[in-house]
Amino acid sequence: MKNRNQGQYVRNMAYAAVAGQAGCVSVPIIFGALFCGLWLDSTLDTKPAFTLILLVLSAPVSLVLMLQMVLRSVNQITPPPAVSTKYQIKDDDE
Repeated sequence: MKNRNQGQYVRNMAYAAVAGQAGCVSVPIIFGALFCGLWLDSTLDTKPAFTLILLVLSAPVSLVLMLQMVLRSVNQITPPPAVSTKYQIKDDDE
């Protein structure tokens, strides 16, 4: 593998790792919504209202962010250069 191709391979693997770990984005978003909702409910004395609202809203937000991360990292992956092979057909008549 040439030096340039090896560098591109390493970058592609890094982008693939980012795409694979994009699901981890939803965990802090959901926990953040949970703790903010619990804090707002205890401060405003509205027991489950803010917690439920923020948890329901955090699901689509985390999905959109996860999708954007995956698409951005997958679009940056470049395929390896095509190897040009020249086949020579030898005739028996020569």
